[in-house]
Parts: sequence; C-alpha cells; structure tokens
Amino acid sequence: VYKRQVCVIWIHCAGGLPPTRRRALSNGYLKQIVMIRLNVFIRVGADHRAEVLKIAEELVAASLKDEGCVAYDVFASATRPDVLMICETWSDAGALDKHSASDHFKTLVPQIEKLAQMKLERFEF
Repeated sequence: VYKRQVCVIWIHCAGGLPPTRRRALSNGYLKQIVMIRLNVFIRVGADHRAEVLKIAEELVAASLKDEGCVAYDVFASATRPDVLMICETWSDAGALDKHSASDHFKTLVPQIEKLAQMKLERFEF
C-alpha cells in the first residue's frame, strides 16, 4: 500500500527558503526542492525477528553512507513485537533512485521480503 503526500511551495522572494532547499526557476520564482520520507513497516514472526532485525541494521549502516541520505534508522514497536519500521529521509528523488539501485539495497531488501511482510508509506515535503 502506497500513500503519497506532496507539498510544493512557490515563493517570489529569495529569503523564504535556505539556499540548499530552493531552486530558481526561469520565471523569477523559487521552487522548494522536495525531500522524501519513507516509512517501511515490517511485520515479522517471532521465529524470524532477530534475523530480520540484523539484516535491517546492516541496511541502515550501508544506507547512511549513500549520497543524499538525510536519515535512516530502524525502530521496534513498543506494543507489537511483530512490527519493525525503517524510517528513511532522502534529499531528493535522484538520491532515492540511486539508493534503490545500490548493491546493498538490491541484496538486503529481498532477504527481508523473504522473511517478512513489508508495507511502504511515502511522503514528499
């Protein structure tokens, strides 16, 4: 299940956004550069939880080194032992595309998918 929320801000003055978060357009306006947040929910049985968590931690360590990775972490639910969540933030769509094509992503994500169910939520801001 994919959800998408998009927020694009148009500003006619240079003071509204920091330089790293704006791009000048030919019409004199500035467009906010869209960052991407992914919440990946992982539902895993007790028999595979430790293995999935180990793979997810390896994915986190490798992904934090990817260019454009703003944040990447894995969390365990305090109320549901069968639920983990990977929360990732990317500087832009290009950075996310490169991450999705990386060797560590193409190797580790299928390993998690074999052992657990995954659901992705995507937000752009």
